[in-house]
Amino acid sequence: MTHNINPSIIGYHLHIFLILCGAFLLSVQLSEQVSLQFFSILVVVWLLVFISRLETIHMIGRMGTFLLTILCITISTFLLIPEILEQLTYFVIAAISLGLLHIVIPQYIRHTRNTNKPIKLYLRELVAERHLLWLWARYRIEARYSQTSLGILWIIALPIINTLVMTFALDYVLQAREVGTPWVVFLLSGQVLFNVFRTIVMSSTTSLSSSMELIQQVGFPREIIILLSVAETAIDLCFTFAALIIVSMLYGIHINIYFIYLPLLIALMFGLSIGVGLLLSWFSLIFEDFQQLTGVILQILFYLTVLYSSERVGDSLTFLPLINPLSALVEAFRSVVIYARPPAIMDLLATIVLTPTILYVSYTIFKANEERFADFS
Repeated sequence: MTHNINPSIIGYHLHIFLILCGAFLLSVQLSEQVSLQFFSILVVVWLLVFISRLETIHMIGRMGTFLLTILCITISTFLLIPEILEQLTYFVIAAISLGLLHIVIPQYIRHTRNTNKPIKLYLRELVAERHLLWLWARYRIEARYSQTSLGILWIIALPIINTLVMTFALDYVLQAREVGTPWVVFLLSGQVLFNVFRTIVMSSTTSLSSSMELIQQVGFPREIIILLSVAETAIDLCFTFAALIIVSMLYGIHINIYFIYLPLLIALMFGLSIGVGLLLSWFSLIFEDFQQLTGVILQILFYLTVLYSSERVGDSLTFLPLINPLSALVEAFRSVVIYARPPAIMDLLATIVLTPTILYVSYTIFKANEERFADFS
């Protein structure tokens, strides 16, 4: 006897599995312990819950199914491998936190805004309007530097000038100890990646308000306005990264095989930037002072990210990558570009989990409130 399986139910359970995997990765980074037995129990329990609750998921809901799975994993793991109690504790805390972000908050937002449209349909609409994004971004990039005498060279000049000023302050004024590499290369490598985050986030705080007249008159996916700065930033990154390579070679630092990790690191930075940008663009419409507050926070993050080095601070600030995913990304970027070694994947686990989480929650909030943007003109 065959049963028709609802694809939406399969999607629910796959979503739960991804959340559980994310919680496992977070528990690995927090406990600094990898247990394949623990992960095997997680997979087996999820499969059993998936099979047993397939026809009755709507009776207890997604969160009920999720909590039931966590309970079964916790009991099974504690009975079979009690020696990993610390990692298990971190797993439970991380799983419940991710469940709130992935399940409870999006459901509450959709319920309060009376919309049940899934994310995949919004993404299809965005893909259908990709030509608008391309033409609009092309126009803005061409117009951005057409009126300046140096043109596109300003993209490279600004971070290099900022790097030279900071190098003078650290090396000659403060006489700070170098971090195993010249200050110029160290600071420029941090700015190249951090500027991606700063540019996208800062521009997102004014993007909706500056395009309000267009929002009121033309119908199109509003996230295109945010993605315009992403396209511009991607072009900027190409030029600043080329400048970093040239400066690095002048100091005897060359391209190495570990550059294959760079697409992953850059993708994580763009994903994190877009997620934060989508959220702040909506908040900036509600709170007019949010742009100034964002500028202050970005300045603090600049020093906590660009100047951060695990080799310099030792064990005193090892928690920083957990609360500041940017520092972990910049540290991994430097490991590849400057020190010719692979990034410490263990330090990136939190960033790998938090990036899609922030993207998902931010995009849900952004689309749920999309029709209200015009009310804040």
